[in-house]
Amino acid sequence: MTTAPSTLAIGDRLKTETAELHTQAEKAPLQAAMIQGRLPREAYAAFLGQMLLVHEALDRAVEQASAAHPGVRAVWSDEQKKAALVRQDLAFFGVDPATVKPLPETARVIDLIKSRSKGHPETALGMHYVLEGANNGNQFIARVIGKVYAIQGPDGLRSLDPYGPRQREAWGAWKSALNAQQFTDAERDRIVEGAAAMFQAVIDVSDAVWRSVGKAG
Repeated sequence: MTTAPSTLAIGDRLKTETAELHTQAEKAPLQAAMIQGRLPREAYAAFLGQMLLVHEALDRAVEQASAAHPGVRAVWSDEQKKAALVRQDLAFFGVDPATVKPLPETARVIDLIKSRSKGHPETALGMHYVLEGANNGNQFIARVIGKVYAIQGPDGLRSLDPYGPRQREAWGAWKSALNAQQFTDAERDRIVEGAAAMFQAVIDVSDAVWRSVGKAG
């Protein structure tokens, strides 16, 4: 017997209903090359640049959503903003963030974030779930990249490992706060839809960067 979606904790719905997209995102060519230590340094920097634009748009959207919706406000804090950390990492790789221009796929993601969250702010929380949750796997990726690119210390890796040794604690607290909110069924649906849209967005941006910088060997 299947449990009705409305009786599931929103965190469980997010994990279950986006599982396939999550797997697809992890297996995208660029992500696979990154995890295997095959991604050229310039390709990683290019991906980081596109994700900066995504994080900038999402940081703004979730911050605005927190002002409009108490459920979002209860789980959002300035510590979760990623754009500033990505800018620091880009500078480490010798990229001026001001020079980063969006690929068409990235521009569509930015428009998606704005349009989806404008009328329904809780949708931005679903999108944020994807990038906040990515910190769990990104800790491992940070170790791989640090070794492959001979990076000593946290510089260049701050956006991948924003919480450091507090990652497990931070993620657990975030999920608990999320599950404690009393969202309506319609809001819960939109949160899940937002997460699915963001997983697809990460896939699209990753594939676009992979094509634009040339495939890793």
